[in-house]
Amino acid sequence: MRKIRIIISTLLFCSLAGYSQSLIRYAFTDFPSKNWKSASLMYVAGFADGHAELLSHHYYKFERTFPNANAQFWNPELSWVNKYKNNDPNQGPKYFGSTNVFVLATDGYHACKFVQKSAIVAALVIKIGEKKKFKFYIVDAVMYLVTYTLGFYTSYSWMYR
Repeated sequence: MRKIRIIISTLLFCSLAGYSQSLIRYAFTDFPSKNWKSASLMYVAGFADGHAELLSHHYYKFERTFPNANAQFWNPELSWVNKYKNNDPNQGPKYFGSTNVFVLATDGYHACKFVQKSAIVAALVIKIGEKKKFKFYIVDAVMYLVTYTLGFYTSYSWMYR
């Protein structure tokens, strides 16, 4: 019984090794040449998300790096009222859509989130209609996650040290 398990394990390992070689080759040769546009957009999306989160949780780092930036637009503690008439929530929206559809124009956080979501949608739309094996879609997803995370790390952790 033990010999059968060893034989089955060896065969399974060999088949997975051959399978993974094609995935590795795809990830480092085909992926960069065919997917650089989507990967770049995912990096931009991660960068925008990191910047939005930095504004929300570590505004002082942004302010230290950009001391002349308009705090009324970039500082979430101040900018959340920009969408209201005379910066007063009791007076209602500043203009049509300022509290929902066009909120991206009212403060830095929402502008960054708009860039993030737009870049993700654009990255996905570019890929619509491609015909390839499912395993390569998995590699694409992992590579996009890596580029998104690099973008996030760049803006959230590295850029504002």
